[in-house]
Amino acid sequence: MKNIFGWVNGTPRALVFALLVVLAVVFARDVLSSWYLRGEIGRLRERRRELIDSLAADSVLLRRLDDPGFLERYARERYLMRRPGEEVFIIGRGEAR
Repeated sequence: MKNIFGWVNGTPRALVFALLVVLAVVFARDVLSSWYLRGEIGRLRERRRELIDSLAADSVLLRRLDDPGFLERYARERYLMRRPGEEVFIIGRGEAR
C-alpha cells in the first residue's frame, strides 16, 4: 500500500486526496440518483398518457349514457340485464370478464 499511496505522504496531500474521494462518492451517488429519477419521470409520463386516454373514453361513455336507448343497450350487454318475462341466451362473449 505504501507504493500505491506513496505520493500522499504529507497532511495537505492527504486532505486533498480524502476530499477527492468524498467528492467522487457524492458525485457517483448523484449520477445514480439522477438516472433513477429520469426513469421514474418517464414512467410517470406514460402513466399520465394512459390516464388521459382513459378519461377521454370515460367522458364519451358518460355523454352517451344520457341517451335512454344507449343506456338500456349498455346495461343489457354489459350487466346481462333483461326485461321481466324475457329469456336471454348467451351464446358467446368475445372476452372473459
